[in-house]
Amino acid sequence: MLVAENKLVQSGSHSVALRAIQAALEQKAHDVIGLHVGPHTYVADYYVIASGTSDRHVRGIADRVRKELKEVGEQPLSVVGMENGEWVLLDYGDVVVHVFFEAARTFYNLDEMWQRAKPLSLPSNLESQAKKLRTGMY
Repeated sequence: MLVAENKLVQSGSHSVALRAIQAALEQKAHDVIGLHVGPHTYVADYYVIASGTSDRHVRGIADRVRKELKEVGEQPLSVVGMENGEWVLLDYGDVVVHVFFEAARTFYNLDEMWQRAKPLSLPSNLESQAKKLRTGMY
């Protein structure tokens, strides 16, 4: 029974992570990735990492993620960094969303830090959208 409950929680977390990715992409975030970090840390099951091109863009991405997740009943446990827009962290418990100004993302390099984590497979529509924002091509 507990295993079944854990699978449901994980499935819910996975859906929340995908919804956050979708919201970030709809706000034209760059280099959006989802990582399954659960096997490597107790902090969260999933990290979503995205970049914005300015502090305003970073805040806009974070606001869009908050709005979209609120629509499905998810409220952040904490929000940090909205004031300056260099690195906004949205903590949803099992899912943590990091939205970086591009230079800050390079400096903190979470992508490298969590390279052992398995990337989330995205549905084809999100993968296509992510690729377009990454390369400018379909």
